[in-house]
Amino acid sequence: MAQRRYTVFLILLMLDPRCYIHSAEMAESGLEAKFLEYCKSAGRETTAKKATINKMFTDCELFNDKFGSIDLDVAFHMAKANGSSVINFTEFEVLLRHQKLTNAHDFDVRVKIAECDGPIDTARQPGAYISENTGSHKERFDESGNGGGREDAVEDSGYVGRYQGAGRYNPKH
Repeated sequence: MAQRRYTVFLILLMLDPRCYIHSAEMAESGLEAKFLEYCKSAGRETTAKKATINKMFTDCELFNDKFGSIDLDVAFHMAKANGSSVINFTEFEVLLRHQKLTNAHDFDVRVKIAECDGPIDTARQPGAYISENTGSHKERFDESGNGGGREDAVEDSGYVGRYQGAGRYNPKH
């Protein structure tokens, strides 16, 4: 699939050299949109932390045996401003030009990120894993996966904070 796309791109480039400029501009706009999408999924507007960039690289399957998460940490720290823990889009572009990242892949990383589906939600739904609960835990969940709580939980009511078991005070003391 990638080989066919590359061949079509070369044919278009031979026919009209402006095609390369147009596709590069499209990749740039898609790259910035994807960067902002990951920023917003992490609760930020225009900046990303190292964990957000790590999630982006994981979702887009950019880690391989030549470029791993430790290499991403190094590239992140080289791209960010001193004293900052986040990067903006221009610093993200600097990160993508890191020597080890460009040598690790035989494709354009910018295009791969722009074509990525976006942030993958890995949170599990409450009822998704009821069948995995075995033993003493299986009675604590109903059919929809919601927990019923513990029946032997101690009530935290009383005059003193965290006093457990109201009415059990010995009056002789």
